[in-house]
Amino acid sequence: MTDTTQWRATLTPCSSSGGTGGQGTYPLEQQALLGRELDCLIVLDSKQYPTVSKYHAQIVQVASNPQPVWQIHDLNSSNGTYINETRLLGQHTLKTGDRITLSRNGPEFLFECSPIISPQPPLQTNEAASSQSGKSGSTVVSSSDSFVEGVSERKTTIKVPTQPEPIQSFPAKPPVSTSTPATETQSKSLWTLVTEESVQVLSGHSSQVRSVTFRADGRILASCSADKTIKLWDVKSGVEIRSLAGHKLTVNTIAFSPDGRMLASGSADKTIKLWDVTTGEEIRTFTGHGLAVNAIAFSPDGVLLASGSADKTVKLWEVSIGRERQTLTETKMAVSAIAFSPDGATLAVASNDRSLKLWNIPTGAELKAILGLRSTVTALQFSPDGQALAICADDKLIRLWDLEANREIRVIAGYSWQVGSMAISFDGQKFASGCEDNSVRIWQL
Repeated sequence: MTDTTQWRATLTPCSSSGGTGGQGTYPLEQQALLGRELDCLIVLDSKQYPTVSKYHAQIVQVASNPQPVWQIHDLNSSNGTYINETRLLGQHTLKTGDRITLSRNGPEFLFECSPIISPQPPLQTNEAASSQSGKSGSTVVSSSDSFVEGVSERKTTIKVPTQPEPIQSFPAKPPVSTSTPATETQSKSLWTLVTEESVQVLSGHSSQVRSVTFRADGRILASCSADKTIKLWDVKSGVEIRSLAGHKLTVNTIAFSPDGRMLASGSADKTIKLWDVTTGEEIRTFTGHGLAVNAIAFSPDGVLLASGSADKTVKLWEVSIGRERQTLTETKMAVSAIAFSPDGATLAVASNDRSLKLWNIPTGAELKAILGLRSTVTALQFSPDGQALAICADDKLIRLWDLEANREIRVIAGYSWQVGSMAISFDGQKFASGCEDNSVRIWQL
């Protein structure tokens, strides 16, 4: 009897505790894709794992003698592939025991490659082979199955399906943070990534909601729409308080003043309007941008108003008189979102070129660029302590960014109704967004 040595490489899903998840083991062939498409080795549910790309990573056998060598390649996934908790840059040669994680807190798999000794089976008759297969306890071979004469094993020329039956669905893992914002001590807030969900729906706009914002006390929510109107809502009851009209085209952006008495709005008609929240009357109009106004934000002291436009400029305005103070910066493409830091000294500016930069307002100097964003940023908000920045993008994800370490620390995902407009209440207890059905939805922790 002659012994032959073969090698077997596998991926095993891991549970959130790090052990085997009991989901089975997947053999690797010459190459395998990991992601959400049906031709991937393990098909991941897109609703359960929205941070995993359709084709997230690929495992390829690059050598076979004297033993196989496997490499994993990240397929330019926006949320990254991690090997043993370190983000993969390019490719990595896999070793037995390596843990592969798709996105920071996504599904995790254990890679193993080990030799197996397969003795040559003794000759058997077809009748013995059939009897043996019937005792396997797994698959009963029908009489139509093809066998090699005198050999007990079934032919292995038929490829194993790339999609196991049934399709595996792995339990979601709780987010893990490597950096703790100062607000982590709060019992519940968006900044601590508590994932309970209760959605309140506010209906009244006749077209897509373009922006939403909370008043500082969290009692009133404002929304603006392509229907050219602005609506004020009582958050507790969900009742519309009033509707403001005056812009000639789509209202793209809105912002409450820090004291909650005024509301600013920016429109595709190139203007910015200031409104009295109590009376609903228009106070004044700011003009100066050459194209649509896409983003506005009040400074924490309410003295300045920043605006970003499709004309690629960011302007600072004196609120009390409506006069332009300066053009702070110019971007390569249209400005998509802006936000003041809590101390008022820094302005975050995002552009349609997928850039995001922090600017010092007193000096006009660039402080920092946030790199690696693969989608256009649609809304920004600093955490109350100024240490983190919430980045909402058109990939329907919210990233919490540690500004000191200049890296992503958390991803909030799973809200399929979220379409770009975003508002976070100051205390982090409420999150609001526009919806595809022209409504506004509030997520209450």
